[in-house]
Amino acid sequence: MHWKDFAYNFSGYADLSIRLFNRLTLNPGLRYDYTGFAAQNTLAPRISGSIAMDEKQSINLQRVFITKIPLIQTSLPNHRSSFKSERAYQYILGYRDLFYVDLKLTAESWYKNLTILQ
Repeated sequence: MHWKDFAYNFSGYADLSIRLFNRLTLNPGLRYDYTGFAAQNTLAPRISGSIAMDEKQSINLQRVFITKIPLIQTSLPNHRSSFKSERAYQYILGYRDLFYVDLKLTAESWYKNLTILQ
């Protein structure tokens, strides 16, 4: 192992669940990532919500800001300073139906917009 080609990555996530009214739940969160290969710190805020239609059905909404290291970067450690993390804004709309305690149906649609951090 060559230590000059070695880097640490670190991540942490915190979120909070807030119940508003009887049917609405909001979940704000924040993710922190340190990517040693690119020597970058990133913060990624997230928010999701759920509207209960009844005891077993809900409509779920989510907005996520994601950062990640490009996969090619891990195979080219000598060029790591030239790589930048990828950033994506992701929106999710979903439906959930809980048939039984151990059986549920989830249907989701996604939209993702991917860019490169500058």
